[in-house]
Amino acid sequence: MEKQIMIEAEGVYKSYGKTEILNDFNFSVKKGEIVTFIGPSGSGKSTFLRMLNYLETPTKGIIKVKGEPFVAAGSKPNDKHIAKMRTEVGMVFQNFNLFPQMTVLENIIQPQIKVRKLEGIEANRNALNLLGQVGMLDRQNHYPSQLSGGQQQRVAIARALAMNPEVLLLDEPTSALDPEMVEEVLKVIQSVAEKGMTMVMVTHEMAFAEKVSDRVVFMADGKIVEEGAPESVMHHAKEARTQAFLQKFSHAG
Repeated sequence: MEKQIMIEAEGVYKSYGKTEILNDFNFSVKKGEIVTFIGPSGSGKSTFLRMLNYLETPTKGIIKVKGEPFVAAGSKPNDKHIAKMRTEVGMVFQNFNLFPQMTVLENIIQPQIKVRKLEGIEANRNALNLLGQVGMLDRQNHYPSQLSGGQQQRVAIARALAMNPEVLLLDEPTSALDPEMVEEVLKVIQSVAEKGMTMVMVTHEMAFAEKVSDRVVFMADGKIVEEGAPESVMHHAKEARTQAFLQKFSHAG
């Protein structure tokens, strides 16, 4: 049976004045699929990801979630619709975005109560379970300022999962981390992926992208230049632009 399309972008353009960020962008991801975007900075990867959480809106085009229009050029959905869609499409940011005045546990409990309208007891149970999954149970009463970057990002992943999303977006989830903390976060992301979560990720961690993805998409200048199975894109790229980008990474490594 054909898997359900979870996210679909049709003819999406994005510009700021005369600066074009996305140009006739078309993309879809199926249920259970893990798609990773790679490419140079400024190619539009993060902008597109932010559109999927209504943090950016397209200049032209439409984005659908499970076939339902979520964000379209020239329209503003009501707050209730945005909140509903955000529970279905969770997001993990580069810089964690935890509430500094709340403990680790409160950071995960409060969004469940406010957005999912859960009772405190159920939200607390979910939070403790998720903290256990990301290896942060022993830090539940700490504040974000008392945690390392890697620990904060693991809490941020747990908080996104607490919304019980059907799709998880990860925007450069390790870019703000010290190198020795990257691995611990990647392990958590991989464990989430192995549970069958639909994921769309932007990363510069090439080895990880190859290991965890079902599909790798190379972007440049606001367009998809090449996409396919990780092995195909990473080691047998057809496009000169893709080859040049990956060659820089192999030299940097």
